Amino acid sequence: MGVTKASVISWIKALRDGSFETLSVKPGRGRKSLLSPSQQEEIRKWLESDPQLTIESIQQKISKTMQVKLGRSTVHRLIKKMRFSYITPRPEHHKKNQGDEVEFKKKSIKPSK
Repeated sequence: MGVTKASVISWIKALRDGSFETLSVKPGRGRKSLLSPSQQEEIRKWLESDPQLTIESIQQKISKTMQVKLGRSTVHRLIKKMRFSYITPRPEHHKKNQGDEVEFKKKSIKPSK
């Protein structure tokens, strides 16, 4: 069943002493962050000063300045935790003619309010 003898013995003792609630999984401490709060604050300052930073550029900056290697998803979670959003612009077609767009906007009729 994939359970050790020690686990079964501890479950029996817990049931003798208490009730079924003692067998429930209790919250753990979770995983420790690789960055200290001061380092996270420094990253927040980077994002506030330059909101155009990409995940890759933040990843490289963290690696160079803090000597900590973080993955893309970890950096993305950090950005979300700091209440920033990662928004990328839609790509533009390489054959797009900027003059056509300006001309279209001039000729389009503005809706009346």
